[in-house]
Amino acid sequence: MDEEVSDRVIEQRWRNRMIEAIGILARGNEGLIEVNYNEFFCSMTYGMMGV
Repeated sequence: MDEEVSDRVIEQRWRNRMIEAIGILARGNEGLIEVNYNEFFCSMTYGMMGV
């Protein structure tokens, strides 16, 4: 694939990923569990608490 991707396309992709991430976070624990990030956040929280 030797084609260059325009800045506009890159910005659209970033925007779409950010919208997806906000949607996941807006669903709370259910959203995080759905994408298997719940364990990551729990481990970070427990690590900062010294548990």
